[in-house]
Amino acid sequence: MNLLFQISSKTEFANLKANMEFCHPSQFHINSPKAYEILLHEIILGDQTLFTRWDGVETSWKYTESILEITGRRKKEFPNYRAGSFGPEEADKLIEGDGREWCMPRKMENMPR
Repeated sequence: MNLLFQISSKTEFANLKANMEFCHPSQFHINSPKAYEILLHEIILGDQTLFTRWDGVETSWKYTESILEITGRRKKEFPNYRAGSFGPEEADKLIEGDGREWCMPRKMENMPR
């Protein structure tokens, strides 16, 4: 397993980059098991939690199909809003019901909705 993180930080005068690399076999001097090795090992031990049974798949599809059927009959009302704006008025109404409001940065208060 190799992980590579690249962290970029920017100041007024410079753009600094730092690379951090981690290689599991190199650090611990062992080989990491491959995905199928893990699955085979677990099934040999009798642990089936990493596997999906057919009755689980079938039940999932029953729920999914009923949701699709219900949502397909309803009128789709979605509060669309312009990209780059603060979102739809419905978002304001949602939290105003609890007596709260969004915090707006001063320079963005006049931004269009």
